[in-house]
Amino acid sequence: DGKAWFMPWDWGDTQLTYNSDKIDEKDVQSLKVFADPKYKGRVSIGDNVDDAYALASLAIGLKDWTKMT
Repeated sequence: DGKAWFMPWDWGDTQLTYNSDKIDEKDVQSLKVFADPKYKGRVSIGDNVDDAYALASLAIGLKDWTKMT
């Protein structure tokens, strides 16, 4: 029918945490910190696909996560 459907099967929050003794607050004002070469090997993203989609949509500036395709 040309419509996208999504059935949520869980609910929760996605948190980002960092050690403020090691990372300057100005560096974490956007998701670009995950691609910053100075933090290579020192950052990680959980393997939960829901979190990955949410973070990816935020990182590319998507306002409506239902428009991922």
